[in-house]
Formats: sequence, structure tokens, C-alpha cells
Amino acid sequence: MDLAPYSNNQINRVFRDYPPVNGYVDVWADSEEAIYYCYGSMLDNATSDPTTILPQVPSDDVTFIPAAALAAGLEGAFFETDIDLNNVGSTDLTYELLWLPRGEDNSDPVSSETFSLAAGAGVRYANVLDEVFGLDPDMVGALAIEASGMDLLAMSRTYNLPSAKVAGTFGQELPGIPADRMIPTGVKKRIIFMNENDDVRSNVGCISGAATEVAVQIELYDSDGVKLETKYMMLPPYSNRQINGIFQDYAPVNGYVDVRTYTPDALIYCYGSVLDNVTSDPTTVLPQ
Repeated sequence: MDLAPYSNNQINRVFRDYPPVNGYVDVWADSEEAIYYCYGSMLDNATSDPTTILPQVPSDDVTFIPAAALAAGLEGAFFETDIDLNNVGSTDLTYELLWLPRGEDNSDPVSSETFSLAAGAGVRYANVLDEVFGLDPDMVGALAIEASGMDLLAMSRTYNLPSAKVAGTFGQELPGIPADRMIPTGVKKRIIFMNENDDVRSNVGCISGAATEVAVQIELYDSDGVKLETKYMMLPPYSNRQINGIFQDYAPVNGYVDVRTYTPDALIYCYGSVLDNVTSDPTTVLPQ
């Protein structure tokens, strides 16, 4: 892809010559002093619902997927989660998946069997809570992945199966978060693009990577920067929670949240999810 100064381009259906296929792309630039950014977009062929896939670099042997579901939601939604793992290293590695139920003390979590993944290979788990853990509805929580090395990438897509409303799916991505890239004690992150009105609703979820109970402070602001409220989310060890309709008491409103923890030695990660009230199509909003 040749890009003129400050330009952009997109290759649609980049794998069209190789269907059916699951795969990945590596991107780099040979031009001196180049500065660029690339992204992936996977679209459902029935709904054209796009799922954003951001570029990643591995950095830890423990990775958290902040949310996973096999459960009914609001407005007739039913959510499932697929995950994709990829070994970017030059040697084989092994890994286990850990199931972290929402709101529970996960100090001793249920683990999968040990899997292996060849160098340069990837694997997709469709409806991971059923395929790997044999869970039945209604289950919500998060996942952790413990690998034998630091070369494992993870990405998830949680999607709504909208029953008789339309064919196809509506989904959102949540990347795997290496443990060393979680939010440490005292660091504030902002989640923007929050909305609550007749058309959309907004949720905020958080996961803890600490072995002790963690208190997460969530400050709500409207688009003018007026503070509306401070909420607190208590997370047991290695647990996760989600506040649905977090701005519902202030609708209609556009706003944002600031998240942080003052619990000593804590590691957290929080995300936003904005859902269409008709299709329950979720849009991920990552902290910045």
C-alpha cells in the first residue's frame, strides 16, 4: 500500500482470494522516518456490522480478556464470545484459559486443559465459554490466559445474536490486555463517547488483575465537563463487574467517565460499551 503524504487507504476483503480462512496480517513500513497506523475491520456479511481489530504487540505471559458472555442481555439480545489467539514468536508455546465469573473471588479459577500453539500459528475458539469450558447460559465474566512465554496475542469478539429481528450478528472487539499494560494504582484513564438516550445505552466494565479486593472509582461527567456522580465498583480477587446503563439517571446525555483505583498494588482495566437500543449492536470504547 503506497500512501501519499498524510494520506490513507483501505484494502477491502484482504483475504478474498483464500476463503474460507482464518488468518492474520503483519504490517510494517520500509520508508525512512515513516509514521503510520493500521487497523483491521471484520464485517458480518448479513448485517455489515464492522468489528474493529487494532494492532497489538505482546508483552507478558498473562493476558486478560475483560469480558466474555454466553447470556441474554437487554432488549432481547443474546451474547456469545469468540476469541482468537496467535503465537508471534519463533518457538511453540503452551497456554491455559482461565474462567473468571463476574463478581466472584477468582483466586482459584477453573482452568482449561493445556493447549499448544506452533510458532506463527493462530487458533479461533467460537463461543469459547461453551467450546472450552462447557458452560450453559446464562454466564458472564472474563478470561485470563496463562502462557509459557510472552509471544501470545489475544483478541475477542462478543456479539449479539438478534433472534428474529435480523439475520447475522452485531459485535464488538475487546483486545487481550497483557498484565503489564493494565492500569496501576493511582493512574486515571478516561472513557469517552458515552451516551444515554432513546437510541443508545452505555455500560462500563472493569476487571482486576490483583490477588486482593480492589475498589474502582468511576466519575461520571457530562459533555460540558460537569461532574454528575461518583460510583464505586468493588472487585474481589481477579474478578470483574459491569455497570449497565451507567448514565441512565441523567438521560438524555452525552458524557464520559474517569476511572482509577487507589487500592495499593492494584491492577485494573476498564472499558466502555455503547449499545444500540434496537439491535443491541455494541461499540467498544477503550480507555485513553
